Amino acid sequence: MKRLHQTGRMGPNSGALPSQVRAPGLDKVSSLAWLPLSHHTRGELDEAERTAWAGLKTAGARQEWAVAAEILSHLAAVALAKGEFAAVEGYAQDALSMSERVTSPWFAHGALHASIGAMAMRGRWHEAQQILDRALQPGGVLPAPLIVRLYQQIILAYQPQPLEASVTQLGAELLNAATSAPQWLAPLAALVELADASLQASATDGPVKMLSRVLQTGIVLSSGWVFLLPRQLGLSAMLHGNWGYAESYFKQAIETATASRAHPELGRTYQLYARMLLLKGEKGNGRRIDVFLEKALRLFEELEMTPFVPEILYLKRAVPRI
Repeated sequence: MKRLHQTGRMGPNSGALPSQVRAPGLDKVSSLAWLPLSHHTRGELDEAERTAWAGLKTAGARQEWAVAAEILSHLAAVALAKGEFAAVEGYAQDALSMSERVTSPWFAHGALHASIGAMAMRGRWHEAQQILDRALQPGGVLPAPLIVRLYQQIILAYQPQPLEASVTQLGAELLNAATSAPQWLAPLAALVELADASLQASATDGPVKMLSRVLQTGIVLSSGWVFLLPRQLGLSAMLHGNWGYAESYFKQAIETATASRAHPELGRTYQLYARMLLLKGEKGNGRRIDVFLEKALRLFEELEMTPFVPEILYLKRAVPRI
């Protein structure tokens, strides 16, 4: 639990929270935890981290261990968004320790989502699957079997391996269960990725409607397993062949990820932007594609995001044919 004693990294005691209107779905989040979540979802990662450390200090002083577990989950999500993968696992362990003090592992579920994402993005399939397997056992930290099934398919798609479930059926179940609460953003975004893996553009229609509405409120990032909403909307537009919309969303995603220092999502946006330009097939885009692919490859190598490198190399081989 040493992070809880690193008071030098924490901000000053936050005291009373500023008077702000909470985003939809945040009403059930503890008062100390909702502010870091709000900053995170709006892409203000440094501010999310600062307010989380301040809230964690206050929660520790009050011995509010459930709240501390929530806040540690937010810190795990911020670390994932920035590509600080080792820190994600540390925060997740601390969140579980805190939740055990109140005999309810549920308070650490966000940190476990982030851990699964961090492992999947670095190709640690077995470890990610182990967490999901434990989640299906009685008392598991991720109590929604639907979400577990969804993430199991994402892990297969990243390897890549054939999916074991119908994307159409899974999508229908997910859309029936989803609400405007922040914890549903990641599953909705993940569904778009499954549609891409299975080449089913129509499977993105439902989640994109919900994600588009959320984006209009200023929310750009999911928590837990972190996805950048403009990137997912651009991916959907690309799958439908709507090049103009796709390019607009990818530009927004690059701007947002750069400002937020959301490095994994920045690399993935460069990758998709390059793929879109290749699919579009216009002459004269070779140089732009090369630049995007080089930027993506550099980020993937720095962050050890090995599952995404093969497509980069494949796309590089395709560039001279444009």
